[in-house]
Amino acid sequence: MLQEGKTTDEISKAYLADLRKQLGPHVKVDDLYAYEWTYIPHIFHTPFYCYAYAFGNLLTLALYEMYKEKGPKFADKVIEMLEKGASESPLEMTKAMGIDICSEAFWQKGFDVIEEMIKNLEKMR
Repeated sequence: MLQEGKTTDEISKAYLADLRKQLGPHVKVDDLYAYEWTYIPHIFHTPFYCYAYAFGNLLTLALYEMYKEKGPKFADKVIEMLEKGASESPLEMTKAMGIDICSEAFWQKGFDVIEEMIKNLEKMR
């Protein structure tokens, strides 16, 4: 929108609409949040910065599902992976665990956890 020459107010209106859509009808989002994007610099200075949060969260959920399937011995593999820190790429680290993170089936495990969380929340309404 910046490249299209949109104004701050136009961007803020679009941001607020998207935020409300993301949070759904049961979360009240005050109009003040329209300007939230203006003070979070990684939204416009570092593209895909927030991708790391989604990647890490979904990776963790999928690994947790695998732990539930495989049992405590799998935890040792997770610990070994975590001990590597950032010395290898996620692809290399998970490959060493026998996991293919390029597989849709792997990521589906994480999405299934989220789906279950949503179902549980809906039951609480």
